[in-house]
Formats: sequence, structure tokens, C-alpha cells
Amino acid sequence: MSSTMKPTVVLVTGANRGLGFEVVKKLVATSTDPNKIIILLGSRNLQRGQEAISRLGSPPNVHLLQLDTSSQDSIARATKEIEEKYNGYLNVLINNAGISKRERRIDVAREIFATNYYGVKMVNEYMFPLLGENARIVNVSSEIGSWTLYKASSDLQNQYSSPTLTTEELDQLVKDFLSAIEQDKLDTSGYDPKSPLLIYGVSKAALTALTRIEARQWSAIKNVLVLAVCPGYCATDITNHAPGARPAELGADSILYAVNTSQNELENGAFYQDGVKKPQHSVRELTAAIDIEQRAAVIGQFRERVFNLLISTNAAACGIDIDDVSLVINYDMPVTTDFKPDYETYLHRIGRCSKLGYTFNLIGSEKDFNIMKAIEEYFRYPIDGITIEAISNLESDHE
Repeated sequence: MSSTMKPTVVLVTGANRGLGFEVVKKLVATSTDPNKIIILLGSRNLQRGQEAISRLGSPPNVHLLQLDTSSQDSIARATKEIEEKYNGYLNVLINNAGISKRERRIDVAREIFATNYYGVKMVNEYMFPLLGENARIVNVSSEIGSWTLYKASSDLQNQYSSPTLTTEELDQLVKDFLSAIEQDKLDTSGYDPKSPLLIYGVSKAALTALTRIEARQWSAIKNVLVLAVCPGYCATDITNHAPGARPAELGADSILYAVNTSQNELENGAFYQDGVKKPQHSVRELTAAIDIEQRAAVIGQFRERVFNLLISTNAAACGIDIDDVSLVINYDMPVTTDFKPDYETYLHRIGRCSKLGYTFNLIGSEKDFNIMKAIEEYFRYPIDGITIEAISNLESDHE
């Protein structure tokens, strides 16, 4: 956070419980001087907001701000209150409020998008005039958005990830999705109807895309940093405190990384989780489930670098023929029906990756060792092995 003569003003939406409450709790615990930071605890319900402040011990620098992020009138009133009571400026805006429901109906979809996408968009637009130089907007998104797009069509993936995507174009993508829900046309919409939490996932994909748009638009005006963060799957009300979910405190840490880290260590518009920038790989899959024309289109896009990560099943290997594929990962080494090394399939697989006769990186597992040795003897060509403890330890430029 920036340090100025005036106190830092932080607004956390949806802060009466769950991740938002934990974020406020940590901000209070780490503020050495209450006079240097004002924390606005945003809550749709006044009573629940007051109860949350009581649970915090009623710290003098935490103030309740009634804010329903799905209501334009509520957002306008909250903005006016900040203007009148808190010197009319904000240093940090944390858009934490969000909802998730499993039902796949148009009324549910509209409710989710009203908070998760349109609400964040309205809050940011209303609050932007209050943001000072070097202020920050932190949009709490989810990697479920990335998973949902992974299952969508190549065309939709390209549209959401386009570096020139505009707010108007993103709004249209959202309208088209809601129309597909309403008209029961998901099968032809480009989205995968089988994707779990489809509506929630698309709302978060749209929010992450909105983050990149706002970063482009606003960084040059006030040097505002706009970031998306994923808190992870946490034990909160939104997940029904699912067994095995990570503690909400860890999710709060993931959010606050985007608040506390120095500006020159962060990339504007990027997506972070637990202090690590989420990779923006563009991924496609090549399987026997798609028709021949679609397979040809996928391979053509891979050759042209429209995307940079291809997941292909052996049955759908159509010949990639790209000399500079930098890494091939064989998830399972090929074996015959009686579990002996399948030399021909291996040769076919490597040849189809344009790697026959080349030196390249290949990742396998320990169980593949004997099969690799048998293949090495069959082809009479050495395969050098390197033992690593984890994939993360492998240098991409290793030779």
C-alpha cells in the first residue's frame, strides 16, 4: 500500500463473512497504527455488518459501509458516502463480493452475473473517480473461470483472451451466454453444457477478462493497478465449508498479496494466486471425439501459434509436423495388450510430434523407465534419463 500523509482508505466488499471478513481481520491485525488506515467493511445487510465488526472487537478504524454490489442505487449511495465521510478518495478497492449456485436457470444466471460481473463492473466505474494515484483495484476471481473456458470452443477462448477485447464486446459475450441459458441452447453456444458450475465459471471468466480491459484503460490515467486474484477453494459459506477445503485465512493471504506487494513486482491486468502469477496458456485438446474438420482446424491453429499448449490422445494423432515444439509430455508410455513395450506406437507417437531424429525434452514418470529402456534397445538409440523430484524443478531450457 502507498504511504501518504492522509490515511490509506481500503474498501472490501462482501466483508461481513467468509473471505472478505478474513481480509478485514488481517488488515486490522497488520496495521501498526490505526490512524494510518481506514477500512470500510462493505456489507449488504447492516445488521450482519455490525455483527462482523463486533466479532473483530470493534476496532476504531473499521467502518461499516452498506453496499449491495448488485444494486446500482446502493453503489451510488455508497460512493456518495465515501465522498462525504472519508475525504472522497480510495487507495484500495477489493471486489470480494460474489455468489455461486448450482441451479442452471436463467433467473439464477442473472442473479450470479448481477454480482459477479455486472456488480464489480459498476462498483469500479462508480469508485474510479475516487481512486488516487497508484491506487489498486483487486477483483476476486476464480480459476474455475479458466477451467470453464478450457472446455469452451476455440472461438470463445480466442474472444475472451483477445488482447484487444473491449468492454462492449465482453458485455456481448455475457449477453449471448445468458441468452443461451434462457433459450436452452447451450449445446450450440460454444460452451460445454457438462462443465460443473458452468454459470459461476463463465461469470468468473468474464471478470478476469474485465480485469485485463480495465488495466489497459485505467493504468495510463492514474497509474491504477487492476489485478485479478484467485483465493483458492476455501472453507466458506459459498463452498458450504466443504471438507478438505483450504482455510479461509489462506485465501485472504492470496488476496492481500495483490494489495501489499510493491507495484514494480506486479503485472497490471494479471491473475494471481498465492503470490504466483497464473499462467495464461492458451490450451486446446485433440481427441477422437471431434470430427476430422475440427481436428484439422486445431492442428492448423497450433502450427500458426494461435494457442501454445496441445493435449492430444493417441487415437486422434493426425500429424503435428512442427519442428520447434519445445516439450513433449508422454503421460503414459504405450504398451501392448499384454503390457509389453509397444515400439511401433511409440515410434508413431514421436513421429507424429515431428520429433523422430531430433533431440528434445520429454517428461515421463518412474513407472515408464523399463519401457523406455526396452524402446532404447529396440531402436538402438540412447535415451538419456534425468531424475527430478517434481515437474516444477525441471528447467524448460535444460539440454
